[in-house]
Amino acid sequence: MMGLVTFVVLMLSYFLILCTIRAYPTESRSKALSTCSSHLTVVVLFFVPVLFIYIRPANTFPVDKVFALFYTIITPMFNPLIYTLRNMEMKKALRKVWCQKPFLNGRYVI
Repeated sequence: MMGLVTFVVLMLSYFLILCTIRAYPTESRSKALSTCSSHLTVVVLFFVPVLFIYIRPANTFPVDKVFALFYTIITPMFNPLIYTLRNMEMKKALRKVWCQKPFLNGRYVI
């Protein structure tokens, strides 16, 4: 019950933030949406598996181990990546790496 209440309160707070930022200029709005989207991604990645496991009946299933692994190990591993992608320099570097052609005249381009 605590997980569900916490999740609902978080979603309500993000909804209120989104309703509030409609009155602000576009630049401020995009900055707030950027921050909220990264926070919301982490919250969803953590709470969905937790709620899936703890809302169901008390029987243990093999899939529960996978979900437990997801919210205890995988979500914290993604957390730095999600927040790093908010950095403009990292975005530019990733675009540069992804947009390059790997081979040019048989040589590797760095």
